[in-house]
Amino acid sequence: MDKPKNLDDFIRIHSKLNSHLPVDGSEEIIILKGHLLLEEMLREILGKSVISQESVDAAQLSFHQVVCIVRSMYTNKANEWVWLGIVEINKIRNKMAHNLKPVNLNEKCESLIEHSRRFGVGNVRLCEESGYSELAMAITDLYDALWEILKSVLNNSSKRT
Repeated sequence: MDKPKNLDDFIRIHSKLNSHLPVDGSEEIIILKGHLLLEEMLREILGKSVISQESVDAAQLSFHQVVCIVRSMYTNKANEWVWLGIVEINKIRNKMAHNLKPVNLNEKCESLIEHSRRFGVGNVRLCEESGYSELAMAITDLYDALWEILKSVLNNSSKRT
């Protein structure tokens, strides 16, 4: 039996998520690590979508700039919720990075969880059974959606070679 396409990439991507995103940690740690994991995934999508990843790396793009570029290339009605969630995580992370006691952090995190509950792929709904943090599972929903984009990018790039 043939190995499914992108299985190695799936294992690599998701083992990184599983080893770095705490499923029961503090909100601050979950947001910081989740933000880094999403940024890495976005940069990989961007790097695999262009001819010269070195040129993209040399531009030293901010998180927000990378989100805007990748969103411009891969947005559609079905995944608009992903971009809104990623922008919200960036806002939360920026509040944390620039304030010793960020105001409304819990409310912002709850808003992100509710957003994932309404539009995500279902990881948040598993929290009652698993005991995992809803915030970590909301980030996992976003990460899984970005994986779907990366998978299509990898499939398309393999057709070009």
